[in-house]
Amino acid sequence: MNAVKAKLISATDNQPNKLVYINQSSSRSFGSDDWKVLSSKLSQWSDSIDNLIEVVGQSLNDVKLLV
Repeated sequence: MNAVKAKLISATDNQPNKLVYINQSSSRSFGSDDWKVLSSKLSQWSDSIDNLIEVVGQSLNDVKLLV
């Protein structure tokens, strides 16, 4: 089912006979350029999470000062 959702295959099923028919398939590779793009995006995501943690922490400190 994951391959169908990822559109790597097109399939139909025959539930009574517990069969799956593959109608079409696609090959997919993940090259070094793809890894570089993924690394960059993950780094940006990590930086964003670090900033979010800092903002939330500061907000919590501000609330504690008000109480």
